[in-house]
Amino acid sequence: MTGPSPQPAPLTFPNSGIYSLPGALLLLAALTLLRVIYLTVYPFDLHPDEAQYWVWAQDLAFGYYSKPPMVAWLIAATTSVCGDGGACVRLGAPLLHFFTALAVYGIGHRLFDRRVGFWSALLYATLPGVAFSSVVMSTDLPLLLFWAVGLYVYVRALQRGAAVGHAWRWWLVLGVALGLGLLGKYAMIFFLLSAGVHVALARGRLAGWSWRGMMMAVVVGLAIYAPNAFWNADNSFVSYAHTSDNANLGGHLFSIGSFLEFFGAQFGVFGPALFAVLIVILARWRGWWRDDRQRLLVAFALPTLAIMLLQGFLSRANANWAAPAYVAASVLVVAWALHANPKLWRGRALLASGSVAVHAGLVAAFLIFIAASYGRPDALPSQADPFKRVRGWLELGAAIAHVRANDMPGAALLVDERKLMAELLYYVKPHPVEAFKWRPTNRIHDHFDLTRPYYQALSPAKLLYVTERADASEIISRFKSAELLAEVRTPIGVGRERVVRLYEVEGFQGYP
Repeated sequence: MTGPSPQPAPLTFPNSGIYSLPGALLLLAALTLLRVIYLTVYPFDLHPDEAQYWVWAQDLAFGYYSKPPMVAWLIAATTSVCGDGGACVRLGAPLLHFFTALAVYGIGHRLFDRRVGFWSALLYATLPGVAFSSVVMSTDLPLLLFWAVGLYVYVRALQRGAAVGHAWRWWLVLGVALGLGLLGKYAMIFFLLSAGVHVALARGRLAGWSWRGMMMAVVVGLAIYAPNAFWNADNSFVSYAHTSDNANLGGHLFSIGSFLEFFGAQFGVFGPALFAVLIVILARWRGWWRDDRQRLLVAFALPTLAIMLLQGFLSRANANWAAPAYVAASVLVVAWALHANPKLWRGRALLASGSVAVHAGLVAAFLIFIAASYGRPDALPSQADPFKRVRGWLELGAAIAHVRANDMPGAALLVDERKLMAELLYYVKPHPVEAFKWRPTNRIHDHFDLTRPYYQALSPAKLLYVTERADASEIISRFKSAELLAEVRTPIGVGRERVVRLYEVEGFQGYP
């Protein structure tokens, strides 16, 4: 094909010193080291999802109920090196963002120059959403890494194809990135949508594009992803069903409140000034339409963001669901600031550098404030406490371990809720070898319903039943005997506490 392609622009800024790859590498490494130190010095309790991912990592597989397996593999890798402490469970978070930022540097450098690459990487690494997710292990992290790597490789494939006519090695690497991304989170499929949008926007004039190359990438990606598909086939396609349930398109549709909530949250994820600038860039479409490099970046930012906005309007969308869009958006905003209009360069450059400084400063101040107040749950009101869901689990685990050791040594646990189950499996020490999930129906709602259902024929007769229910009669009535052993109360915020009751139950009489 002939016509415009995302070729590097003539270098208009210095390309040595701090803007070089070693300079960016050094700065990003320093930021990552600070985040690792923060995790070590301030080991706040695991979120229930993190605790569940740790449980998955104890039994490695090609799939799990709600997610593909990459997050469990990563936790298994980090905990095999430094143990099962909270900092080690989360160690992959700052490391993955470090490599993602390097890929963003490569995207900016290849499309524009090293200065754009440098500021894009630094901007990405200090985004509010990235800063907070750098201390939380989630499935977004491998998705963002392989999305960024995939976009970098895609740019290289187009440039190589336009220059010498063949780039099969880059298309092959793109397939690897696609497959690994799908093993991280199914949202990687949007990458192919963005590539399709990019080709459509080029209107058949995209130099370097190869249908054979893209088909090879898709085939390689599907081959790498295939083990998870086979796992789903062996488990009634539970992961796909869960993903569909998350979309919640079968319930009440059209919610302007949900749309506004998601839209407003993006100012927090990408940063207030940056998201406002992104809206301006997208709205002034003639600017990016004339530049094939900016058009590529828009193709890899706008579709995901638009789909999630639509999802938020139709049903609901979590703030992080649009995260892949901000890989390309980080480069787009910096390129706009430094290249789009030389007459306005100084003001726009100040905006880019100022955003980095403000984001880094505010997040650092907030995390220091949280670290200082974490030991005093009464220091933060519930509405302003981002860690309210992770408070009190360590104390609860210790209390249950004490009751278990003194009243029911070695007893198996019976739990009726997923989040509580995950936290107990992690925080009750020594880790319970036997723990079962109450499952009165054949329907599978979570990972523990799938892997640890309680059945009389397969489970011990006497159990330590742990519940947050104020009235547990529905469950304890199914046993011949039930005795309340303890009521554990742990403070989790201003005027709030978690109340958990422990029962000794024996003689299961079957589900209703």
